[in-house]
Amino acid sequence: MAVKSKFVTCALLLLALSGCTFIDNPHTPKGYVHHCIRIMDKTGLYAEGKEWENAKNHALQQAKEIASLDEAHEIITEALHVCGGKHSALRPPLNESQSLKEETPQALFREDNILYLSVPAHMGISVNDTLYSFTLYDAICRHTDAKGYIIDLRGNVGGNMYPMLAGLSPLLPEGTCLEFQKKQHAMPVTTEYIRKTEIGNHRPALSESLLKRIQGLPIALLTDTLTASSGEATLLAFRGLDNTKTFGCPTAGYASANIPYPLPDGYTLVLTISQDVARTGEVFCDDPIQPDVETDTPLESALLWMKSL
Repeated sequence: MAVKSKFVTCALLLLALSGCTFIDNPHTPKGYVHHCIRIMDKTGLYAEGKEWENAKNHALQQAKEIASLDEAHEIITEALHVCGGKHSALRPPLNESQSLKEETPQALFREDNILYLSVPAHMGISVNDTLYSFTLYDAICRHTDAKGYIIDLRGNVGGNMYPMLAGLSPLLPEGTCLEFQKKQHAMPVTTEYIRKTEIGNHRPALSESLLKRIQGLPIALLTDTLTASSGEATLLAFRGLDNTKTFGCPTAGYASANIPYPLPDGYTLVLTISQDVARTGEVFCDDPIQPDVETDTPLESALLWMKSL
């Protein structure tokens, strides 16, 4: 036992002299900070440049003197503001009462042959992805005699955008509908990929001629100040299409993508890793998206626009 201990001590000394460093235990306050900083440094959207280097070094310096995870949380939160911007956060564990109350989408085929589709926030907790996407997709497929579509994104604070886009995908042309611009590269999101991964081979079949017809119909998108994150991404998937128009209020300004990183103490590091790029080439992130028609009565204004066509 003494020989083994002596060997380990010598090995540690040799590694220290060679300049090697050890991965800190993330269960300790100091190691917790180092663990989070490594994640942010690798994938954070703004983890580059002098401002981030200063913030990173400041956090690591502070970590040397802390004795509690509460102190670690404060250090990480401060660094997150620099690395990830306003969409990033260090979130404590949620109980059931704090969870977002989810709703299924609603479809209403109006007497004027306009199909109204509500697209609420979606986390996939109380409403599963399949139910969510099929509610929208099936309504579009059943009402192929529609003269236009109203997509209501008011109150959609985000969540998982893929079931949202999958449900609305019959209205989107083939090809890239959105891109996520990361630090190093862009990741395209295509209509084909969305349909394949979220709906698969179980979707109702629509002929090419029918798809072409319904994709040429007018589409109005309704927004408010709560339309955020995946709600904004869904909005941007339609941006640049000739047959679309947006009505309502400027959005919340969280048009970026996050990754949640679970931490040892039950907290979650929610880190912004990319900004949204519309098919027009426009880049969106922290600023609100302006509607084509700013109005307090978006539904009424959208219906008047459709009737005027």
